[in-house]
This record gives sequence, C-alpha cells and structure tokens, in this order.
Amino acid sequence: MIPTAITTFSPEYYESWGREALASMVKYWPGKIVAYYERDRPTDWTGKHSPVEYRDLFDQPELANFVKWTSMVPLCQGILPNGEYHYHFDAHKFGRKVFAITDYALERKPFFFLGADTRCIKPIPVEFLSGLLEGRPGAFLLRRHLDTHVESDFAGYNMDDPVMLKMLEKYRGAFTNGAFLEMHGWHDCVALDKLLDLFEITDKVNNISKDVKGDGERGLHVWPNTVLAEYMVHLKGNMKKGKEAA
Repeated sequence: MIPTAITTFSPEYYESWGREALASMVKYWPGKIVAYYERDRPTDWTGKHSPVEYRDLFDQPELANFVKWTSMVPLCQGILPNGEYHYHFDAHKFGRKVFAITDYALERKPFFFLGADTRCIKPIPVEFLSGLLEGRPGAFLLRRHLDTHVESDFAGYNMDDPVMLKMLEKYRGAFTNGAFLEMHGWHDCVALDKLLDLFEITDKVNNISKDVKGDGERGLHVWPNTVLAEYMVHLKGNMKKGKEAA
C-alpha cells in the first residue's frame, strides 16, 4: 500500500508556506495527499479529480473545543508571565497537528505527516517510503542524542501496528483531557516523545536521525544529513527567512 501524505495549516500559513508545500507534494509524492485546513478551504487543486483531498480540521468538535479554551489561556499560547514567548508552551498552535494526525489514523492506513514548511524536491519512490516503515511501528527524527525533542515535521505512522493505534489514541487524549499540562513542554513533540516511551516503542521505531549531528551550533537541524535530504527539505532558519533557496 502506498503511504498517504497528510499536512495541516491555517489560512495565513497556507499563503506563506502551505501552497508551495502542497504543490511540491502534488508534483512528487507517489500516493494520496490529505490536507487539513482551518476555516477557509483552499481553492487550489479542487474539483472532481483533485490530487488533494481537503478536510476541515474544525469539523472535529474536540479540536474546536481545544482551540477555544487554549485561546483563553495566554500561557497555553506560549506567552510567559513576563510577557515573553516560548514555543515550548504554545499548545494552542502546535497541538492542532495532533488532531490531524489522529483523525487520519482512524483509517488504519500507513501515512506520513509533513509540515506545511516542507518541500518535496524530486519524485519519491514508493519503495523508499515503504522501506522507512517496513517492520516498524513508525519512522521519526528522534534527537535524544542531542538532548532535545523529536523533529515532528516529518513523521511516519504504520497503522498496521496495533500498538501505534493505541499510542495515537493516547496522543489525542493528552490534548483533549489536558494531560499535556503535566509534561515539561506543552507541544506535540514533547507528548510524542513521552508516549513513545510509555508504549515502549522508542527503540522499535525507525530512528531516521540516529547518531546524526545536524546544522546549527547545537546540531539540531538533523534533516539535511539524513536519507530524507535526497527527496525533500525542511525550511528552517535562514532558508525560511528567504536567504537560501529551497
């Protein structure tokens, strides 16, 4: 089975990054593409034979409720008591990704999540994608050797694995019942790391970035030094600021 690519974005993020991300998926991804949008449905790639299936993220009542209550709590938007911003506590923004992932997981088909600031740069072989998941519950850019959280803008989920389905049920639950508030960070990455350990599959997943040191002072941008770099890029740092071409 050819894995699906899913992504999600707000209207603002779609204009800045998402449209180009989808265009690159349409051009190079070998299988189905599902885009979870907020409020305004994009008008690109529509019609009966559209290569993109659009789903309204806010059709999920749990997500709508999550966004509503976190919008009333500044700290849940990453705004610290001193007025400064820190993404580690911005559940309001980064928690939405969890609802896209766990909604598609109900279809029980293998899929990859790609952030809306990623770009596919050449045709991606089905064999490459299938190989990332073969015999594994998932494929992730774990960065524990760099003392930081997983890079979640590329993540593979093998829904043939019963443990992965159970883990994703808990993943969603953490953001609907408030359990994420007990963690040291309130975004999707910290929760994902926690659950991989809780379900004892951290050592069973395909750690794409195993022992990789990446770009930057701490080597945190591991993506360019992994097998993903041949087929896609993640716009971070100077690349995202337009100082470097994708």
